[in-house]
Amino acid sequence: ARMGPEVISGAAAVALAVAAAFVLLAVPARRFLPTEKPSSRFRGAILPEPAQQHRHRVAALGRYQDLVTVAVLVFLAAFAAALPLLPGSRVQSLPRALLFALALAAAAALTGAVVLLIRLAVARRRARFVRDAGIAVGQGLLKLTGTRNRVFHDVPCGKAVIDNVLVGLHGIYAVFVIARRPGRHNRLRLQGDQLLFAPGNYRLPLAPLAEQSELLARELRKALNVALRVRLVLAVPGWEIENQADEACLVVNERNLVMLRGWKDSADYLMHEDVERAQEILTERCLRFGADPATAPVSFRAATGTARA
Repeated sequence: ARMGPEVISGAAAVALAVAAAFVLLAVPARRFLPTEKPSSRFRGAILPEPAQQHRHRVAALGRYQDLVTVAVLVFLAAFAAALPLLPGSRVQSLPRALLFALALAAAAALTGAVVLLIRLAVARRRARFVRDAGIAVGQGLLKLTGTRNRVFHDVPCGKAVIDNVLVGLHGIYAVFVIARRPGRHNRLRLQGDQLLFAPGNYRLPLAPLAEQSELLARELRKALNVALRVRLVLAVPGWEIENQADEACLVVNERNLVMLRGWKDSADYLMHEDVERAQEILTERCLRFGADPATAPVSFRAATGTARA
């Protein structure tokens, strides 16, 4: 009875121990790998790219997925190696209850790892879609960078991150990317303070995004000592917009971002020196905190010093 249930249970226990040891050693070792914390001599001079935070998330999910995959392979390899080599007589001398518990733990660990791999694959697929949507919008905004306009990506503001901020003579715009997969009914409309996605079973409230835009406006007003507002723009790639704009918000997709040029108010126009100062402030903020937005202070004053009189 060399290949009996006792031997299988013992081999599963050995494989579980080997896989657990691998994970315990691999997790701290990953912190010292170059791919975990890439270093650059020019890190302080590189601004975040479009969808930078989502690029990091896709990479982090990929590393996590690779770790779990290798752990499963280590478990299977250790199980296959232990099965013919484990002394059957020694395993059979162990209590049956212990062998049953070990086999159950190994089966539960293997099942949990497979379920985790499926969830990671789904999360990574979603993160890639959000990343690609952010890149499409961010690169589309680069077409608007003439006439003193400048675009900043992944701008830390308070405890959140604004996807894109456009600063120019015609005003300041906070451009949020709404990444939602379009279905057969890929139409949406702006209704009051909500975005309604066809066929109507999903609504996105605009209040949280408007609050982030207002926070950015308050901090820039303090730093520049001028009256200004930050206008709210929602970019929804892949969707067709039926009702596009009102006074408080503009909704676009990745193809008609140029509509932002026509959505302006003379009351929002800025002086050349105010535009330059605002761009300097956002540049400094993105350079200092773009790699880790969680460390950014709530107030721009903490990063930029005294406001201009």
